[in-house]
Amino acid sequence: MSRNAVVVCCLAILLALSTGCSRVGRALGDMRDKDPLLRAAAAESLGVWRATDATSALMDALADSVPGVRERAAASLGELGDRRAVSALLPVAMSDADTGVARYAARALAALAADSVAEIVARSLEGTPSSVRLRAGETLATIFRSAGGSMESASRARLGAVLGDVTTSTQRARHELPGNWRAWDGHLGGRISPEDSAEVVADQVSIALAWLGGAESGTGLLKAILGTTSPLARDSLLGILALRDDEVVIRRLAAEVRTNLVAARHRAIDLLGGLPTAYVVRALAASATEPRSETRHAAWEALVRIHGYMLFAADMRPPTASLGEVDPAVVAATDDATNDAEPATRLRAAFLRAVADPAASTGLAAIRPRDP
Repeated sequence: MSRNAVVVCCLAILLALSTGCSRVGRALGDMRDKDPLLRAAAAESLGVWRATDATSALMDALADSVPGVRERAAASLGELGDRRAVSALLPVAMSDADTGVARYAARALAALAADSVAEIVARSLEGTPSSVRLRAGETLATIFRSAGGSMESASRARLGAVLGDVTTSTQRARHELPGNWRAWDGHLGGRISPEDSAEVVADQVSIALAWLGGAESGTGLLKAILGTTSPLARDSLLGILALRDDEVVIRRLAAEVRTNLVAARHRAIDLLGGLPTAYVVRALAASATEPRSETRHAAWEALVRIHGYMLFAADMRPPTASLGEVDPAVVAATDDATNDAEPATRLRAAFLRAVADPAASTGLAAIRPRDP
């Protein structure tokens, strides 16, 4: 926590010690003080006290020259629950120069009117400059993360369709494989070239789709994960799916391991290695017994990654303590895999058997790859 944040918290506590209407009146007066730390503390206190008569003052504070004051004002407006603040918060979420302030404004909007605001923001994804579309994607991601589960299903479905169209059209247009991560590097450094902007926007929209999740995310999210999304964005998508344990989307992705296209099957297995859920583990255990040796190898590698390891020939020591239960389906698959013709597959299977039961492990030296 920064020094200024500590000062704001201390001032807010001192204001909270006041009683009755006098504390609200004092805080409203402090909102006009020359000291920005005192203004920020007053704005935060008004939200904590649910001072409903402070809505107008907090809306005015959204135009304060200090980002910290605008941030506290936006957060407090979300606490008050007064829908009159929506008209003031929306432009802040979409255009404030400070992304932290914009994020707090989006959270407040999610608390006040998530459905209607999200549909308004989604309209900015077409026919607007790339900077506006990018901020719209970021705002939608924040709204879905904060209130997606409480939104009406019809609204979620409409939004999923709109966002899915953005990701799908960009996937068709992309030509760099395995994705234009140069664009995301530029975005993180504050530099987006015209030819990269559409791809960065599409990746941000796919992140919003992941926070929306469920059946409403449609095929747009799956196409983004399996398509030519930048590595940074794909890691974010997998992390969100794992965090939310989004069974609907995860099942759709796991179904790709049964495709007849070998390359697509291996790509899906590799992606599943970034989703440490019970359903994924069982799906990978089934792939670990496939007739094709490359598929078995990919599945065992993904299973090892799920258990938190990157296994190399130079480090084959078994774990000294159990990392938690290994799914019985994986343990059963190790019976055949430890006799696999592929040395790397034998290694990974024996490693997971050791994870499942360290006390019974005889070590991994016995299955050290024999190939040069």
